[in-house]
Amino acid sequence: MTLQEKLDTIKLPLLKDSIGLLNVGDADTISKFFDTFIKDRLPKVDVVIKWHQLLMEYIKDDTNIGCAIRYGNCGSKTLSLCNESGYLKLRRGWLTINTTDNFSYFYADNYLSSFIYKMALDGFVPTLQEFKDLFNNHKFPYGFNFHHDNTYEAEYVTIPTAKEPGFLENYKLSHIFNSGRNYLVEQTNYDKIKDLSEKFFDIGNRNQWNNSEKIRRIPISKIEKEVIIAHFLRFVHPINYMLTPAKKKHSSVCSDIGEYPILINYMKQYLEKTYGKIYTEFLDKIMWDDKDVSSPVDGKEIINISYGIANPKKANSNRKPSIITYIPNDINLFKDQLLKTKKATIVWKYSDGSSYTQSWDAKNFKESSSLNGNMCSKTRYRNKDKDGLIEVIVTV
Repeated sequence: MTLQEKLDTIKLPLLKDSIGLLNVGDADTISKFFDTFIKDRLPKVDVVIKWHQLLMEYIKDDTNIGCAIRYGNCGSKTLSLCNESGYLKLRRGWLTINTTDNFSYFYADNYLSSFIYKMALDGFVPTLQEFKDLFNNHKFPYGFNFHHDNTYEAEYVTIPTAKEPGFLENYKLSHIFNSGRNYLVEQTNYDKIKDLSEKFFDIGNRNQWNNSEKIRRIPISKIEKEVIIAHFLRFVHPINYMLTPAKKKHSSVCSDIGEYPILINYMKQYLEKTYGKIYTEFLDKIMWDDKDVSSPVDGKEIINISYGIANPKKANSNRKPSIITYIPNDINLFKDQLLKTKKATIVWKYSDGSSYTQSWDAKNFKESSSLNGNMCSKTRYRNKDKDGLIEVIVTV
């Protein structure tokens, strides 16, 4: 099968036939979640190694390669450097070519990453020449044709879209190394995608594409090429992704387990152990600032994830949040004692190992009051995702 044929049928085989549907399940710790959910949904190690070899060979000649970058997709009111806002800033599928050679790049979104990951998951690795031909001739799809704005963004789209609709179903493709932060460029750390992109691959003014070929041609410096390639590798290398349950299909210590820093650190440790020199080479090529040192994770960290549920918020509305433990454990007995004593002790435990002990003055607590509702309304619980709250112990 050729690369073009694979892209034309990217949905096949269906995920339900390869890695299975998102069934109902749970895991209390990171290591259990990795062993029972993530690991079997990663591409085979030998396939990732082949993709790595392909990508390293591809980027050797920076005078004749095409790259995809993730930027210009936000139709916010914030002004660009050229004072454009809203949908006027959208650029997916827009092509930029260097004035002095054939180095080029186009703006895309995470759908492009899903094409690469799905191919790796299916064990498919194209030839180097096929990969070069599609990117250099600007034929690799940037996304799906229903996704761009039909008024402003569509005006200068020259990169094709995929024939297949979305295929990840109830899964989310999550980065391990963030594509938009922690770049070390000429001894300067760029930790925001806005700062990085405005400096090295800015969206410019839409009039730059207003020509017969609908292509922006501008000078691209050597350091700009290096940054664009680093971003491209973070964006497309299958080593940099994992499948997690879609945000609306799970509940855990945070609203999106795929963005949970402790899990991401665990994945980095797994990649380093599994891929060795390849992992090191990948970090070097993506300009990752090694000052950003991840804290060691032993896998015993509590995440209390439940997945495969249709509506996590509704499913959890009538039951105790998974990170809260009441002592005594019988919630009716606990409530009876709380009504008598009107006080309790709350211990808040965080992912960085810290804890905070708080006295709860429950003088306004009544028999009709919701115990879970009271706990979930507390500021520390509401900030659980931001602060890394992993466990709450309430003793009466």
